[in-house]
Amino acid sequence: MLQDVTVRLCDVQDKLKQLLPPNAILVGHSLENDLLALKMYHPFVIDTAMLFAPLATPRSKPGLRLVAKRLLKKSIQTKEAAGHDPTEDAMTCMELVKKKLQEGADCVIEWKEFKLWLPMHLAANGVSHCVIDKQSMASLYTGRVESSYQAVTSDQEAVDKVLECAPKNTFIFTQLHSMEVLKKRTTGYTEDEFKSTLSELDKLCCDIVSSSPPDSIIMIVCGSGHIGEVRELQKDSSTSLEVLKSAVMKAREGRVFALLK
Repeated sequence: MLQDVTVRLCDVQDKLKQLLPPNAILVGHSLENDLLALKMYHPFVIDTAMLFAPLATPRSKPGLRLVAKRLLKKSIQTKEAAGHDPTEDAMTCMELVKKKLQEGADCVIEWKEFKLWLPMHLAANGVSHCVIDKQSMASLYTGRVESSYQAVTSDQEAVDKVLECAPKNTFIFTQLHSMEVLKKRTTGYTEDEFKSTLSELDKLCCDIVSSSPPDSIIMIVCGSGHIGEVRELQKDSSTSLEVLKSAVMKAREGRVFALLK
């Protein structure tokens, strides 16, 4: 996409500094992503992704299209194949800010109007469920499913908790992190370590399947491929575009296994 672009990041930064006075107020949707890409900081920002959602977090915010549909009764970003129209998005953000100024604190979107995560749907409809994950992941579930969240310290403990909760819950969600921990090692890992981790994960998954009650549906989602390789290639300025593209496509590949017991 950027193969023939000659404008450098510093050129864009200089241009923005010329256009914007120090006291300018930036208005946009999820502006932190733009500022991170620009490697710039600005003290005066109105982010429409946070403006209308009392429980929004950086990991869980309503999209601009949803906010526009709900509050402005207008449809935007209808031609996804061609990408977003930045002018349309910018004008929509300004309309939203104007509406917020006019209506004040009552102008919000409730959580039930979001595209909710499955356990939130279950909780809203009274379906028994349990979410099991590491304590360090607890912030992901803030404002979502605290009442059904159970913290564990290891993959083995997570599986033990799944088996304990299975008879009492219709839906159980958990994450196993041993492969993630292995791949994040700064010192790398050996093939034997990789095979050993896979073998342990296989055993844990088999324990879940064998101990699940009849008529259970078990889904194992493997996630993405090895993004560490992509990050290393991005750091190397000599990496060709084709090599980087190939690594990205490989990292995007994942697998999902589903079983009706």
